[in-house]
Amino acid sequence: MKKLIFALLMSSSLFIPALHAVESDSTDKSTEQKAEPPKSSKSEGTKENKEQKPEEVGAEDTDQRYDYLSYSYAQKENEAITVVAGWEIEFEDTSFQQLQFHKSFDNMAAGLGVDFSNESKKAMRFSGLLGFDDYMLMVEQAQISGSITKDKVKNGLGKFENNKYLDMKFMTQKGDGAVGVQLYSYERPSVMRENGIVYFDPKAEMTFIAFGIEYDTVKKKMLKGKKMPMLDWYFYNTTMMGYGSMELSDQTRNGSYALAKPTTTNFAGFGLNGEYELGIVFAGKMFGLQVVGKVGYNYQIEGPIMFTTDSFSNSDDVEPTEQLVNQGVNLTLAASF
Repeated sequence: MKKLIFALLMSSSLFIPALHAVESDSTDKSTEQKAEPPKSSKSEGTKENKEQKPEEVGAEDTDQRYDYLSYSYAQKENEAITVVAGWEIEFEDTSFQQLQFHKSFDNMAAGLGVDFSNESKKAMRFSGLLGFDDYMLMVEQAQISGSITKDKVKNGLGKFENNKYLDMKFMTQKGDGAVGVQLYSYERPSVMRENGIVYFDPKAEMTFIAFGIEYDTVKKKMLKGKKMPMLDWYFYNTTMMGYGSMELSDQTRNGSYALAKPTTTNFAGFGLNGEYELGIVFAGKMFGLQVVGKVGYNYQIEGPIMFTTDSFSNSDDVEPTEQLVNQGVNLTLAASF
């Protein structure tokens, strides 16, 4: 009996470790099976395809730089935010066409632009760009003509011709935008009132130095060959804030059209200058080119809004710092290659 009990104990001591080994081996196998990645199925692939983003147009993001050509047609109205009752400033050219070309090199870029007036059929504005790496110098030059009217009646004494306009910006690129400084020089028409007497100056000298930003995401993406949705919205933004001064010229006249000046002839202060456009952009591919069409509403500030430190003493008087604005629909067709 003792020998039988001893044999049973020995056999159980050998069986139990073997059982543990089998259980361990089966556990490892089950773990390995669980760790295997799930096999994809056609139904899952179809579901993933349905959840993909809308089709995009353009090349993969690379460091390559592309050339850019654009044509724009703009129809704008001009007005002054602050005006003396009955007196208005009207620009001669409110409808124009614009051509722009941007050429990219390895570490350089160059660009040219010209605006053609639909009224006078002449070139009215020129622009140029020169870039090195991420730095850009942009220059815009124009000669502006128009008239200062009283009760919608034009008068030869209130006419201004070939007023000088110079806008220089030195910018550095940051992502899809740019930051930098601006020097703005402009012979701008102005209307003011002091002690009940109206004065107008067709060529007041304005100088403005500012710091600001520029965001033109559509053009930046096209220059870099980035993918773009076939239909999207865009917002173009240039905002410059700085300090400016204005000095009345010797052509200043009073409401009776006689040569005369108010007591204060120099004005200075902080100001705001900018251009904004909101619209829809269409992107596609044609003949190996990335083609984009834009329809937007453009709002452009022709001269900085001035918060003057020198002003007339009478709070009812109007200073010659009224805001000149151009606004209207802008249509653009552009291609990068």
